[in-house]
Amino acid sequence: MKTRVWGVFIAGAVFVALGSAPATAVVWHVEPDGSGDAPTIQAAVDLAAAGDVVELACGTFYEHDIAISIGITLRSVTSDPGCATIDAQQLGRVLYCPDLEGELIGEGITFANGYRNDANGRGAGVFFSGGSLNLTSCDFVNNY
Repeated sequence: MKTRVWGVFIAGAVFVALGSAPATAVVWHVEPDGSGDAPTIQAAVDLAAAGDVVELACGTFYEHDIAISIGITLRSVTSDPGCATIDAQQLGRVLYCPDLEGELIGEGITFANGYRNDANGRGAGVFFSGGSLNLTSCDFVNNY
């Protein structure tokens, strides 16, 4: 009986130790041609959990109103804004993050051709509320 109880204790202790280990961030790689881990930035964002990374290959991504609600990192593979551009083609905002929970980190991206035509007209490149926004080495081009 003591052996059995001891075995359960060890198994329980191992389970608790493994269960409390910090999770490792997943990196979701996206290519402009739709290959990679997800076909679009939005699809990668939808797959991501808080703390994950959506990494953009070099090139231009034609997407708009990319909705982000959790704290993730969105970065180019080189951390240089000349590498990856998200071009909204004046069809909407580039990034749309209302009620953001956590911190959105953006690194080495050009946000281009965002458009917002409403009463306040703000946030054509990036709109966010709640949470926090930390942009490093990002360019904003032709956002209206």
